[in-house]
Amino acid sequence: MERPQRPSRPIDLISPPKPRNFQKSMTLNKADIRSLKTNTGTLDRKNEMMTSFQTSARRRSDTGSDVVDKLKEQKELQSQRLRSHVVDELINTEREYVGHLDLLIEMVMKPLQIKKNFITEELLVSSKHLSVLFSNLMQIAKVNKELLRGLVRETMDGGLYGHVFLETVDYLKTYTQYCVNQPASTKLLAELMEENIQFKSFIVALPDVIPEFQNLGVNSFLIKPLQRICKYPLLLRELIKYTPQTHPDYQNLEEAHEKVDGVVLEINEKTRESEMQTLMMEIKNKIVFPEKTDFVLLTPTRKLVLSGEFKMIYKKSHFKGTLFFFNDYLIFTKKRRFDGKLGVKVHFPINICVVGEVTKNGEKTENWFSILNREQFESPVEIGANSPAEKKEWTDSIRHHALLLLKNPAQLGPTKFSYKDSSSSFGTLSALRGRRSLSTKTPLQTHKSSSNLSDMVQTY
Repeated sequence: MERPQRPSRPIDLISPPKPRNFQKSMTLNKADIRSLKTNTGTLDRKNEMMTSFQTSARRRSDTGSDVVDKLKEQKELQSQRLRSHVVDELINTEREYVGHLDLLIEMVMKPLQIKKNFITEELLVSSKHLSVLFSNLMQIAKVNKELLRGLVRETMDGGLYGHVFLETVDYLKTYTQYCVNQPASTKLLAELMEENIQFKSFIVALPDVIPEFQNLGVNSFLIKPLQRICKYPLLLRELIKYTPQTHPDYQNLEEAHEKVDGVVLEINEKTRESEMQTLMMEIKNKIVFPEKTDFVLLTPTRKLVLSGEFKMIYKKSHFKGTLFFFNDYLIFTKKRRFDGKLGVKVHFPINICVVGEVTKNGEKTENWFSILNREQFESPVEIGANSPAEKKEWTDSIRHHALLLLKNPAQLGPTKFSYKDSSSSFGTLSALRGRRSLSTKTPLQTHKSSSNLSDMVQTY
């Protein structure tokens, strides 16, 4: 049986279709309203927060540049304060220094120029000794008075302190003579204090008359120029540190620092050379070569590198002696009993010596090393250092200078010598025939020697 068909409804192509439950979809319940209100409030708060954040960011952006400017301004003010502090230190210490120079000249040097020995009526201190004691102190005082005058002037004019030093730097070279002379001045002062009673009484009485001498002795005043000249590069460096590069005196300060530092370096070099000459002269007067020795100790190129007292062994003879290591020679000495001077036992150029180890029972000894004259190949001289570090210092330095001498033979002093020291256990040395040609063998080779060290005490 066929199912009856429903009559078909005409299709409305004009009106839009109505949604199902249309009335229900257009109706909001209470939960929906609460949710809508909640979401709307959240959006409003988010919008408010975003607006507030943007406003705050703009405010921070506006105030950030102000903060940077304020920090920059504070940094500049801080630099100005520090620069003023350095300037104050420079001028105040310069004023104090000039005052001390005047005090030394007026209260010590000038009175000694006319003070006489009340017994002999002669000058208490000779003019020669006064020139050693005070050197060119008056000349230095004039230079520093002019420097102080210029620094004080610039505090009122424009603060061009670098310009003042550039005007004075050439005159600071007068310090060279004073600094080179200072060791001799210190030595003479000590001798006069010990030997000249009236001079000592004069110096000892100074603190009772002059308060400044109560805390500082005359010697402390005499070394002030050395201290002051070394202080200028440090003060100029500090002044440059707190001076802006845009400052009109900045370039002057840099140039002045470079020139003053150069003067100080030159003074130091001259002082070292003078001290080395004095030391070489003292060594010359202290050591004694055998009569038949043809050897010149003092040469323009010869300088002392190291010296020290050691336990030594040579041909089974144990003794304590002094070893002088020059840049071209080694000189072994032993103290003489009758006059206390150092008698020379062995000496030879370092370019013909071989530095080696000392062994005992086939093992190296910790503090001992040996030196062999490779042109004679006699027994090596064995030397006991106080420590492995001292041993290394000596052996490394000897090898280093030997290589330098091989590269530059002109640095070698006179090598001609011939003597026989019959009183020494060193035996007879073979004479070197005139000036020998330098060997091409390397001084870095080592050799081994053995000795009985059980009874040796490694002390100075």
